[in-house]
Amino acid sequence: MAKVEVEQETGGQSPSSSQTELVVGLPGLVDIPQVKAAAAQWSGSGHRIAVVHPCVPGMSEALETLGESNEVRLVAREIAAVANATAPWLGQLAVYSALLGEAESLGAHACAILNPDLAAFTPSAVDALVRPILENQYDLAMPLYRAGRFDGLLNQAILAPVTRALYGMRVRYPLAQDFAVSSGFMAGLRQAISTPAAGQGLLWPATEAVLRDKKVCQVYLPVHHEYPAAGMDLTTLLQQIVAPLFADVDRHASLWQRVRGSHSVTESSGEAVLGDPPPETSPDPRPMVEAFQLGQRNLQEVWSLVLPPVSLLELKKLSHQPLESFRMPDALWARVVYDFALAYRLRTLSRGHLLGAMTPLYLGWVGSRVLEVEGMATTGARQEQLERAFEQNKPYLVQRWRWPDRFNP
Repeated sequence: MAKVEVEQETGGQSPSSSQTELVVGLPGLVDIPQVKAAAAQWSGSGHRIAVVHPCVPGMSEALETLGESNEVRLVAREIAAVANATAPWLGQLAVYSALLGEAESLGAHACAILNPDLAAFTPSAVDALVRPILENQYDLAMPLYRAGRFDGLLNQAILAPVTRALYGMRVRYPLAQDFAVSSGFMAGLRQAISTPAAGQGLLWPATEAVLRDKKVCQVYLPVHHEYPAAGMDLTTLLQQIVAPLFADVDRHASLWQRVRGSHSVTESSGEAVLGDPPPETSPDPRPMVEAFQLGQRNLQEVWSLVLPPVSLLELKKLSHQPLESFRMPDALWARVVYDFALAYRLRTLSRGHLLGAMTPLYLGWVGSRVLEVEGMATTGARQEQLERAFEQNKPYLVQRWRWPDRFNP
């Protein structure tokens, strides 16, 4: 079993910290016994590791030293972390900044930040993330997860297509739960998310890498994260994820308006290790389509403040389609997302109401996707078509962004 040293730190640097090769950061409150058990897997891993995680004040009494070796050290920092956040898997910028700062102070060659559920806190997963950085001089390693057809639909519908179209980088999971950064990228990333302009948003590592011309790769991870949705309504989820995306789009408008096309990102050759996704049960698309139709009837006045007449007409026609033939065109969905991003920037509505008005439109897209891919084994080719549609409609966004009052689609 690996010897694990557990310590409470409030400042300073230990004599052996300059020897630290790797920092693993956990951006949320964790179960200490579970962390100790996971860390014990690292015997003979070949890495010197410091595992850094937030803790609440006074937690030092619960910590104990399990060994004297510096092979693995657990470092508890008094970093503010919200334990009962609606989406606890979304780390806070202040926590990410503190973890990256800790990695810098410890002289780490790489810092792997993992979902606090510890699903990726295994030697094989962490090694997969950090190996391209330690051996191939990449600055950012992003994950590729095993995903079913109906996993990560918000990522499929908005996050990945917008990131690809606007920033020109084909990253499949831009809101990464597990990723690794090089020592040369830590300071820049930390400074970017510590500025007042970053606000209370989310961390988009790939976007920050594009801004700084850093080398990015994607790594296959045999990891599956469970996201408990109890008590979480869709509008709140959109506000927590899509609103920060739109804010980030606004903040970096001068960059993405100059980007043309997109390019692929180097992927590791370990796709086979993911295996087949677990068996899926197709969601029932009827309630989703009905929610869209209800929105069409009740939100016309609100939608007309955000969407141009041509999109409103297409949505009206779509609402009259029977369930079997209900399909939302990719180009229409791309323009809808872009129009809502513009409305977010212009504050056409209060931002809370704006994301509420977007909810039935998103449900309409989900219902359409479920109906379309139900008979498919995989959705990679279909997702590629959607993302190309976002790229092809980017000029629409650029023109509306520059001339929101004069542009008439």
